[in-house]
Amino acid sequence: MMQEKSIMNTKRKTLTKLVLLLGCFACFFGCKEMQGRHDETVYIPVEYDTVTVKISYPEKWTKNDKIIIWSMPPLDQDFFPDSIDANVNQLSLPPVLRSALLVSGYVNIEYTGRNDSIVILNRKYCIADLNTKAVDLDHLLEYLHSNKALRDKKIILIGYSEGGSINIKTASKRQSDISAMIQLAAGALPGKQITEYQKEQNFLATMLYITQNGRQDAMDRTTNRVSSLDSYHKADSNSVIQYLKENIEPVEDLISQFDNVDSIYFHLDSYLWNRWEKESLETKLFWINHFENYYRFFAGRITPNQITVRTFTPENYYPLIQCPVLAVQGTKDELIDCYPNIEKMDSLLVKGGNRRFESMILEGYYHSLVKGDKEHEYALYQNKVVSMHRKPNLHIEDSVIMKIIEWIDKQ
Repeated sequence: MMQEKSIMNTKRKTLTKLVLLLGCFACFFGCKEMQGRHDETVYIPVEYDTVTVKISYPEKWTKNDKIIIWSMPPLDQDFFPDSIDANVNQLSLPPVLRSALLVSGYVNIEYTGRNDSIVILNRKYCIADLNTKAVDLDHLLEYLHSNKALRDKKIILIGYSEGGSINIKTASKRQSDISAMIQLAAGALPGKQITEYQKEQNFLATMLYITQNGRQDAMDRTTNRVSSLDSYHKADSNSVIQYLKENIEPVEDLISQFDNVDSIYFHLDSYLWNRWEKESLETKLFWINHFENYYRFFAGRITPNQITVRTFTPENYYPLIQCPVLAVQGTKDELIDCYPNIEKMDSLLVKGGNRRFESMILEGYYHSLVKGDKEHEYALYQNKVVSMHRKPNLHIEDSVIMKIIEWIDKQ
């Protein structure tokens, strides 16, 4: 058995070297032969998987002393598009900035996370999380050292949202490789503080969703049937707060009580199973007498990635960052509280002796770093018209993109 394992490991190492060699070979000759704007795909081996990397070359590679690395999987595992449609509802700053950087003469490098999965307590989860993405970024940096066309360049890391955490986790160990870092709507506050802020910001929409716009009959048919162990809930804000405290908070609190993903899921399963055993027959019939339906409702959103994001501790990494840092955040950021977050990032960098911190606070910009007037869908709640969902009619000011590129030019 040991001999078979040794043979498998030898084969895997040989295959890894072959894939890496072919990737370097293809990229090197592609860089020499292809002129003008073009993209190349490279596959970098990482442990038992590969990371797909897209290298985008500008029409004229005029800024060839630096390369830009986007340190997170953009747009739900897809690469940034080559064209930007300002009317698309998913408009955000990263793809617009990427396009502008290409026009300015910068090479952009993007990578996607892993597509494999893990099974915990017979439930399947995507393995990609903040930690694996940081490992993948580390492998990408190693790859650049072996690429003749891209090595010996100044590396500018750009991370949007979670990508900012990936930035600092990897860069804290590779200071000599990183020339500068841009944190776009990235968190420096503890995960629990960010989660509480998000609850406050999204409470109205949550309330209207749970009560189906304040209808007691809908509340009785749905929310008041999910569990027989909680209070009876009226279709008003106080009852929704009570519902969250009795049903949601105990589940989410388990994330911060245990040390690793396995123990969190073990206690999560035990907690919900014990609760299921106490539920009435009527409640069990509501869930078609199937515990997995019950489990998915209360714990389905607690993925390994959500666990690592919520338990991530920025204060362990920011003091180790010594390169120049630019933080860009909007005052209407609905996921991260802008001013406390910027202040925290600054103080953590200063704690480590880094005084090369600059911030761009964008008035009226949201977490996606766009701004503008909004059209709303409205709902009637307690005889009042309130806003429930927004249909964005948003834009990004050209001056914002120009200032970011000017900052990169100076590094």
